[in-house]
Amino acid sequence: MRSTNLIHLSILTGLFLLVNGLWFLKMGVMTDDDTWGYMLYAEEIRENGLFYKPHLFWYIGYVLFILGANSILPGLGGIVFFQYVFAYAALIALYFASINLYLNPKAALLTCIWFLGFMMISFWNLFLYAESLMISLYCISFFFLSLAYRGKFNALHWILGTIILIWAILVKPTGVALLAGLMAVAIAFAWKRISALGWKLAFSIALIMGFLVLLNQMLGTFGIVEAYQNGEVVFNIHKMSHMDYAAFLMVSVPESLTLPTEEWSPLGKIVYLWIFNPLYSLQLFGTKLFYYLMYVRPYYSWVHNILALCALIPMYFAFVQAIRGNSLGWYFKVFSLTLIGCSALSVALLSDNWNSRFLMPVLPLVFLVGGNVLVVKLEGIGARFQILSR
Repeated sequence: MRSTNLIHLSILTGLFLLVNGLWFLKMGVMTDDDTWGYMLYAEEIRENGLFYKPHLFWYIGYVLFILGANSILPGLGGIVFFQYVFAYAALIALYFASINLYLNPKAALLTCIWFLGFMMISFWNLFLYAESLMISLYCISFFFLSLAYRGKFNALHWILGTIILIWAILVKPTGVALLAGLMAVAIAFAWKRISALGWKLAFSIALIMGFLVLLNQMLGTFGIVEAYQNGEVVFNIHKMSHMDYAAFLMVSVPESLTLPTEEWSPLGKIVYLWIFNPLYSLQLFGTKLFYYLMYVRPYYSWVHNILALCALIPMYFAFVQAIRGNSLGWYFKVFSLTLIGCSALSVALLSDNWNSRFLMPVLPLVFLVGGNVLVVKLEGIGARFQILSR
Protein backbone atom coordinates (compact mmCIF):
# COMPACT_ATOMS: atom_id res chain seq x y z
CA MET A 1 0.00 0.00 0.00
CA ARG A 2 1.37 3.41 -0.96
CA SER A 3 1.96 6.21 1.53
CA THR A 4 -0.71 8.28 -0.27
CA ASN A 5 -3.29 5.57 0.40
CA LEU A 6 -2.28 5.38 4.08
CA ILE A 7 -2.64 9.15 4.47
CA HIS A 8 -6.04 9.07 2.78
CA LEU A 9 -7.24 6.18 4.93
CA SER A 10 -6.06 7.97 8.08
CA ILE A 11 -8.07 11.04 7.07
CA LEU A 12 -11.13 8.94 6.27
CA THR A 13 -10.86 7.01 9.54
CA GLY A 14 -10.86 10.28 11.46
CA LEU A 15 -13.88 11.54 9.52
CA PHE A 16 -15.67 8.23 10.03
CA LEU A 17 -15.19 8.45 13.80
CA LEU A 18 -16.26 12.09 13.84
CA VAL A 19 -19.44 11.66 11.78
CA ASN A 20 -20.58 8.45 13.44
CA GLY A 21 -19.56 9.68 16.89
CA LEU A 22 -21.66 12.84 16.48
CA TRP A 23 -24.64 10.80 15.34
CA PHE A 24 -24.26 8.45 18.30
CA LEU A 25 -24.11 11.34 20.79
CA LYS A 26 -27.15 12.98 19.20
CA MET A 27 -29.40 9.96 18.52
CA GLY A 28 -28.20 6.82 20.31
CA VAL A 29 -29.55 3.43 19.23
CA MET A 30 -32.83 3.77 17.30
CA THR A 31 -35.67 1.35 16.60
CA ASP A 32 -39.06 1.41 14.89
CA ASP A 33 -41.97 -0.97 14.35
CA ASP A 34 -40.18 -3.06 11.70
CA THR A 35 -37.25 -3.62 14.07
CA TRP A 36 -39.27 -5.91 16.26
CA GLY A 37 -40.42 -7.96 13.29
CA TYR A 38 -36.78 -8.64 12.38
CA MET A 39 -35.91 -9.41 16.00
CA LEU A 40 -38.83 -11.82 16.37
CA TYR A 41 -37.97 -13.62 13.13
CA ALA A 42 -34.34 -13.96 14.28
CA GLU A 43 -35.47 -15.43 17.59
CA GLU A 44 -37.83 -17.85 15.83
CA ILE A 45 -34.98 -19.03 13.58
CA ARG A 46 -32.77 -19.47 16.64
CA GLU A 47 -35.40 -21.72 18.20
CA ASN A 48 -36.78 -23.56 15.17
CA GLY A 49 -34.17 -23.29 12.43
CA LEU A 50 -34.43 -21.48 9.11
CA PHE A 51 -37.95 -21.29 7.68
CA TYR A 52 -39.91 -19.21 5.16
CA LYS A 53 -41.97 -16.37 6.63
CA PRO A 54 -44.04 -14.32 4.18
CA HIS A 55 -42.73 -10.79 3.59
CA LEU A 56 -39.97 -10.99 6.22
CA PHE A 57 -38.15 -13.76 4.36
CA TRP A 58 -36.95 -11.19 1.83
CA TYR A 59 -35.08 -9.51 4.72
CA ILE A 60 -33.41 -12.79 5.65
CA GLY A 61 -29.92 -11.38 5.10
CA TYR A 62 -30.51 -8.79 7.80
CA VAL A 63 -32.34 -11.19 10.10
CA LEU A 64 -29.41 -13.62 10.01
CA PHE A 65 -27.06 -10.70 10.63
CA ILE A 66 -29.04 -9.87 13.78
CA LEU A 67 -28.87 -13.50 14.84
CA GLY A 68 -25.13 -13.65 14.32
CA ALA A 69 -24.41 -10.28 15.97
CA ASN A 70 -26.46 -11.13 19.05
CA SER A 71 -24.78 -14.52 19.39
CA ILE A 72 -21.54 -12.59 19.97
CA LEU A 73 -22.79 -9.39 21.65
CA PRO A 74 -26.34 -9.65 23.02
CA GLY A 75 -28.75 -6.76 22.87
CA LEU A 76 -29.50 -3.90 20.50
CA GLY A 77 -26.09 -2.37 21.16
CA GLY A 78 -24.40 -5.50 19.85
CA ILE A 79 -26.24 -5.20 16.53
CA VAL A 80 -25.29 -1.53 16.18
CA PHE A 81 -21.66 -2.32 17.02
CA PHE A 82 -21.44 -4.75 14.12
CA GLN A 83 -23.27 -2.30 11.87
CA TYR A 84 -20.42 0.11 12.66
CA VAL A 85 -17.84 -2.57 11.90
CA PHE A 86 -19.39 -3.26 8.51
CA ALA A 87 -19.80 0.47 7.82
CA TYR A 88 -16.08 1.03 8.34
CA ALA A 89 -15.25 -1.95 6.13
CA ALA A 90 -17.59 -0.43 3.53
CA LEU A 91 -15.69 2.85 3.63
CA ILE A 92 -12.37 1.08 3.00
CA ALA A 93 -13.97 -1.07 0.27
CA LEU A 94 -15.41 2.00 -1.46
CA TYR A 95 -11.99 3.69 -1.42
CA PHE A 96 -10.25 0.77 -3.08
CA ALA A 97 -13.16 0.18 -5.49
CA SER A 98 -12.54 3.72 -6.76
CA ILE A 99 -8.79 3.02 -6.99
CA ASN A 100 -9.52 -0.08 -9.07
CA LEU A 101 -11.95 1.75 -11.36
CA TYR A 102 -10.00 4.94 -12.02
CA LEU A 103 -6.45 4.41 -10.69
CA ASN A 104 -6.77 7.86 -9.13
CA PRO A 105 -6.28 8.16 -5.33
CA LYS A 106 -7.70 11.70 -5.37
CA ALA A 107 -10.95 10.39 -6.84
CA ALA A 108 -11.06 7.66 -4.19
CA LEU A 109 -10.58 10.20 -1.41
CA LEU A 110 -13.25 12.53 -2.78
CA THR A 111 -15.69 9.65 -3.25
CA CYS A 112 -15.33 8.61 0.39
CA ILE A 113 -15.47 12.20 1.69
CA TRP A 114 -18.74 12.61 -0.20
CA PHE A 115 -19.93 9.30 1.26
CA LEU A 116 -19.25 10.48 4.82
CA GLY A 117 -20.25 14.07 4.11
CA PHE A 118 -23.74 13.03 3.07
CA MET A 119 -24.41 12.35 6.72
CA MET A 120 -27.81 10.71 6.31
CA ILE A 121 -25.99 7.63 5.00
CA SER A 122 -24.20 7.23 8.34
CA PHE A 123 -27.42 8.03 10.21
CA TRP A 124 -28.68 4.52 9.46
CA ASN A 125 -25.73 2.87 11.23
CA LEU A 126 -27.55 3.59 14.49
CA PHE A 127 -30.93 2.38 13.29
CA LEU A 128 -31.99 -1.25 13.60
CA TYR A 129 -33.24 -1.33 10.04
CA ALA A 130 -31.72 -3.15 7.08
CA GLU A 131 -30.35 0.02 5.42
CA SER A 132 -27.01 0.14 7.25
CA LEU A 133 -26.09 -3.44 6.37
CA MET A 134 -27.37 -3.02 2.82
CA ILE A 135 -25.27 0.11 2.25
CA SER A 136 -22.21 -1.65 3.64
CA LEU A 137 -22.66 -4.85 1.63
CA TYR A 138 -23.29 -2.84 -1.52
CA CYS A 139 -19.99 -0.99 -1.04
CA ILE A 140 -18.11 -4.22 -0.37
CA SER A 141 -19.80 -5.75 -3.45
CA PHE A 142 -18.57 -2.82 -5.55
CA PHE A 143 -15.03 -3.57 -4.39
CA PHE A 144 -15.21 -7.19 -5.52
CA LEU A 145 -16.83 -6.16 -8.80
CA SER A 146 -14.06 -3.61 -9.36
CA LEU A 147 -11.51 -6.40 -8.91
CA ALA A 148 -13.31 -8.41 -11.58
CA TYR A 149 -13.43 -5.29 -13.75
CA ARG A 150 -9.63 -5.06 -13.55
CA GLY A 151 -9.15 -8.80 -14.02
CA LYS A 152 -7.62 -9.23 -10.55
CA PHE A 153 -9.96 -11.99 -9.39
CA ASN A 154 -8.54 -15.15 -7.82
CA ALA A 155 -10.32 -18.16 -6.31
CA LEU A 156 -10.63 -16.54 -2.86
CA HIS A 157 -12.07 -13.39 -4.39
CA TRP A 158 -14.65 -15.47 -6.25
CA ILE A 159 -15.76 -17.23 -3.07
CA LEU A 160 -15.89 -14.12 -0.86
CA GLY A 161 -17.37 -11.95 -3.61
CA THR A 162 -20.14 -14.45 -4.34
CA ILE A 163 -21.05 -14.71 -0.64
CA ILE A 164 -21.17 -10.92 -0.27
CA LEU A 165 -23.25 -10.44 -3.42
CA ILE A 166 -25.81 -13.07 -2.43
CA TRP A 167 -25.97 -11.66 1.08
CA ALA A 168 -26.48 -8.11 -0.22
CA ILE A 169 -29.30 -9.23 -2.51
CA LEU A 170 -31.10 -10.91 0.40
CA VAL A 171 -30.82 -8.08 2.95
CA LYS A 172 -34.13 -6.53 1.85
CA PRO A 173 -36.48 -6.72 -1.16
CA THR A 174 -34.86 -3.80 -3.01
CA GLY A 175 -31.71 -5.92 -3.17
CA VAL A 176 -33.15 -7.35 -6.39
CA ALA A 177 -31.76 -4.19 -8.02
CA LEU A 178 -28.25 -5.57 -7.40
CA LEU A 179 -29.34 -8.88 -8.89
CA ALA A 180 -30.71 -7.00 -11.90
CA GLY A 181 -27.39 -5.22 -12.32
CA LEU A 182 -25.48 -8.51 -12.32
CA MET A 183 -27.95 -10.05 -14.77
CA ALA A 184 -27.63 -7.04 -17.08
CA VAL A 185 -23.84 -7.52 -17.13
CA ALA A 186 -24.31 -11.24 -17.84
CA ILE A 187 -26.63 -10.44 -20.75
CA ALA A 188 -24.24 -7.79 -22.11
CA PHE A 189 -21.38 -10.27 -21.83
CA ALA A 190 -23.41 -12.95 -23.62
CA TRP A 191 -24.28 -10.64 -26.50
CA LYS A 192 -20.62 -9.80 -26.92
CA ARG A 193 -19.21 -13.34 -26.62
CA ILE A 194 -21.95 -15.60 -28.08
CA SER A 195 -22.10 -15.53 -31.87
CA ALA A 196 -25.44 -17.27 -32.49
CA LEU A 197 -28.41 -14.88 -32.24
CA GLY A 198 -30.73 -17.66 -31.09
CA TRP A 199 -28.55 -18.50 -28.09
CA LYS A 200 -28.22 -14.82 -27.20
CA LEU A 201 -31.98 -14.40 -27.20
CA ALA A 202 -32.60 -17.64 -25.30
CA PHE A 203 -30.08 -16.72 -22.60
CA SER A 204 -31.44 -13.18 -22.24
CA ILE A 205 -35.09 -14.23 -22.16
CA ALA A 206 -34.41 -16.99 -19.61
CA LEU A 207 -32.69 -14.55 -17.24
CA ILE A 208 -35.34 -11.85 -17.63
CA MET A 209 -38.24 -14.27 -17.17
CA GLY A 210 -36.62 -15.80 -14.10
CA PHE A 211 -36.08 -12.33 -12.66
CA LEU A 212 -39.72 -11.36 -13.27
CA VAL A 213 -40.99 -14.55 -11.60
CA LEU A 214 -38.85 -13.82 -8.53
CA LEU A 215 -39.94 -10.17 -8.50
CA ASN A 216 -43.59 -11.14 -8.73
CA GLN A 217 -43.18 -13.47 -5.76
CA MET A 218 -41.47 -10.77 -3.68
CA LEU A 219 -44.20 -8.21 -4.40
CA GLY A 220 -46.92 -10.54 -3.14
CA THR A 221 -47.13 -8.92 0.31
CA PHE A 222 -46.94 -5.29 -0.82
CA GLY A 223 -50.11 -3.19 -0.97
CA ILE A 224 -49.71 -2.10 -4.59
CA VAL A 225 -53.32 -1.11 -5.27
CA GLU A 226 -53.88 0.46 -1.85
CA ALA A 227 -50.98 2.90 -2.20
CA TYR A 228 -52.10 3.67 -5.75
CA GLN A 229 -55.65 4.44 -4.63
CA ASN A 230 -54.41 6.85 -1.97
CA GLY A 231 -52.21 8.82 -4.37
CA GLU A 232 -49.30 8.45 -1.95
CA VAL A 233 -45.83 9.62 -2.82
CA VAL A 234 -44.49 8.82 0.65
CA PHE A 235 -45.83 5.69 2.33
CA ASN A 236 -48.78 6.31 4.66
CA ILE A 237 -48.68 10.08 4.07
CA HIS A 238 -52.48 10.02 3.72
CA LYS A 239 -52.62 9.56 7.50
CA MET A 240 -51.02 13.02 7.78
CA SER A 241 -53.34 14.67 5.24
CA HIS A 242 -54.27 17.35 7.80
CA MET A 243 -50.70 18.71 7.71
CA ASP A 244 -49.77 21.46 5.25
CA TYR A 245 -46.83 19.53 3.80
CA ALA A 246 -48.99 16.51 2.91
CA ALA A 247 -50.38 18.29 -0.15
CA PHE A 248 -46.92 18.16 -1.76
CA LEU A 249 -46.65 14.41 -1.17
CA MET A 250 -50.02 13.30 -2.50
CA VAL A 251 -51.37 13.26 -6.03
CA SER A 252 -55.03 13.98 -6.70
CA VAL A 253 -56.75 10.67 -7.46
CA PRO A 254 -59.21 10.64 -10.41
CA GLU A 255 -62.79 9.69 -9.60
CA SER A 256 -62.85 7.27 -12.52
CA LEU A 257 -59.86 5.24 -11.38
CA THR A 258 -59.88 1.73 -12.88
CA LEU A 259 -58.50 -0.97 -10.58
CA PRO A 260 -57.59 -4.65 -11.06
CA THR A 261 -59.24 -7.40 -9.06
CA GLU A 262 -57.45 -9.31 -6.30
CA GLU A 263 -56.92 -12.28 -8.63
CA TRP A 264 -54.31 -10.39 -10.62
CA SER A 265 -50.64 -11.06 -9.87
CA PRO A 266 -48.58 -8.20 -8.35
CA LEU A 267 -46.80 -7.41 -11.61
CA GLY A 268 -50.07 -7.83 -13.47
CA LYS A 269 -51.68 -5.25 -11.19
CA ILE A 270 -48.95 -2.72 -11.96
CA VAL A 271 -49.32 -3.26 -15.72
CA TYR A 272 -53.12 -3.08 -15.44
CA LEU A 273 -53.01 0.21 -13.52
CA TRP A 274 -50.70 1.78 -16.10
CA ILE A 275 -52.75 0.63 -19.09
CA PHE A 276 -56.10 1.82 -17.76
CA ASN A 277 -54.93 4.95 -15.88
CA PRO A 278 -51.99 6.22 -17.94
CA LEU A 279 -52.06 9.96 -17.10
CA TYR A 280 -52.54 9.46 -13.37
CA SER A 281 -49.91 6.70 -13.35
CA LEU A 282 -47.40 8.95 -15.11
CA GLN A 283 -48.08 11.84 -12.72
CA LEU A 284 -47.72 9.62 -9.65
CA PHE A 285 -44.61 7.95 -11.08
CA GLY A 286 -42.93 11.25 -11.93
CA THR A 287 -43.64 12.78 -8.53
CA LYS A 288 -42.28 9.75 -6.67
CA LEU A 289 -39.19 9.67 -8.88
CA PHE A 290 -38.51 13.36 -8.25
CA TYR A 291 -38.69 13.03 -4.46
CA TYR A 292 -36.66 9.83 -4.55
CA LEU A 293 -33.77 11.22 -6.58
CA MET A 294 -33.72 14.73 -5.11
CA TYR A 295 -34.09 13.49 -1.49
CA VAL A 296 -35.82 16.75 -0.44
CA ARG A 297 -38.97 16.78 1.66
CA PRO A 298 -41.35 19.65 2.48
CA TYR A 299 -41.11 18.81 6.19
CA TYR A 300 -37.29 19.11 6.21
CA SER A 301 -35.84 22.56 6.92
CA TRP A 302 -34.82 24.61 3.87
CA VAL A 303 -31.18 24.48 5.08
CA HIS A 304 -31.33 20.67 5.18
CA ASN A 305 -32.82 20.50 1.68
CA ILE A 306 -30.36 22.98 0.16
CA LEU A 307 -27.32 21.25 1.66
CA ALA A 308 -28.55 17.89 0.38
CA LEU A 309 -29.07 19.27 -3.14
CA CYS A 310 -25.63 20.90 -3.08
CA ALA A 311 -24.16 17.45 -2.41
CA LEU A 312 -26.35 15.48 -4.81
CA ILE A 313 -26.71 17.62 -7.93
CA PRO A 314 -22.95 17.95 -8.70
CA MET A 315 -22.54 14.21 -8.25
CA TYR A 316 -25.55 13.44 -10.44
CA PHE A 317 -24.05 15.54 -13.23
CA ALA A 318 -20.66 13.91 -12.68
CA PHE A 319 -22.29 10.45 -12.79
CA VAL A 320 -23.97 11.24 -16.12
CA GLN A 321 -20.70 12.52 -17.57
CA ALA A 322 -18.88 9.40 -16.40
CA ILE A 323 -21.50 7.21 -18.07
CA ARG A 324 -21.20 9.21 -21.29
CA GLY A 325 -17.38 9.35 -21.18
CA ASN A 326 -14.63 6.84 -21.91
CA SER A 327 -12.93 6.56 -18.52
CA LEU A 328 -15.30 3.83 -17.30
CA GLY A 329 -15.73 0.47 -19.01
CA TRP A 330 -18.92 -0.69 -20.70
CA TYR A 331 -19.79 -3.47 -18.23
CA PHE A 332 -19.55 -1.23 -15.18
CA LYS A 333 -21.72 1.35 -16.94
CA VAL A 334 -24.37 -1.30 -17.64
CA PHE A 335 -24.23 -2.50 -14.04
CA SER A 336 -24.48 1.01 -12.57
CA LEU A 337 -27.36 2.16 -14.77
CA THR A 338 -29.33 -1.05 -14.16
CA LEU A 339 -28.87 -1.06 -10.37
CA ILE A 340 -29.77 2.60 -9.96
CA GLY A 341 -32.58 2.39 -12.52
CA CYS A 342 -34.20 -0.64 -10.87
CA SER A 343 -33.84 0.94 -7.42
CA ALA A 344 -35.56 4.09 -8.65
CA LEU A 345 -38.29 2.08 -10.40
CA SER A 346 -39.02 0.10 -7.23
CA VAL A 347 -39.82 3.34 -5.43
CA ALA A 348 -41.54 5.13 -8.32
CA LEU A 349 -43.86 2.18 -8.89
CA LEU A 350 -44.63 1.63 -5.18
CA SER A 351 -43.93 4.46 -2.70
CA ASP A 352 -41.02 6.31 -1.12
CA ASN A 353 -40.09 6.39 2.55
CA TRP A 354 -40.59 9.21 5.04
CA ASN A 355 -36.84 9.50 5.73
CA SER A 356 -35.65 8.94 2.13
CA ARG A 357 -33.85 5.78 3.28
CA PHE A 358 -34.43 3.92 0.00
CA LEU A 359 -32.03 6.30 -1.75
CA MET A 360 -29.14 5.71 0.65
CA PRO A 361 -27.88 2.33 -0.67
CA VAL A 362 -27.52 3.62 -4.25
CA LEU A 363 -25.73 6.88 -3.41
CA PRO A 364 -22.33 5.19 -2.84
CA LEU A 365 -22.50 3.91 -6.41
CA VAL A 366 -23.39 7.39 -7.71
CA PHE A 367 -20.43 8.83 -5.79
CA LEU A 368 -18.14 5.99 -6.90
CA VAL A 369 -18.91 6.46 -10.60
CA GLY A 370 -18.98 10.26 -10.52
CA GLY A 371 -16.05 10.87 -8.16
CA ASN A 372 -13.33 10.87 -10.80
CA VAL A 373 -15.18 13.31 -13.06
CA LEU A 374 -15.73 15.67 -10.15
CA VAL A 375 -12.04 15.57 -9.21
CA VAL A 376 -11.06 16.41 -12.78
CA LYS A 377 -13.54 19.31 -12.81
CA LEU A 378 -12.30 20.64 -9.47
CA GLU A 379 -8.68 20.38 -10.57
CA GLY A 380 -9.57 22.28 -13.74
CA ILE A 381 -11.22 25.05 -11.72
CA GLY A 382 -8.20 25.18 -9.41
CA ALA A 383 -5.83 25.48 -12.36
CA ARG A 384 -7.85 28.38 -13.78
CA PHE A 385 -7.75 30.24 -10.48
CA GLN A 386 -3.98 29.79 -10.36
CA ILE A 387 -3.63 31.26 -13.85
CA LEU A 388 -5.86 34.21 -12.98
CA SER A 389 -3.99 34.91 -9.75
CA ARG A 390 -0.62 35.25 -11.48
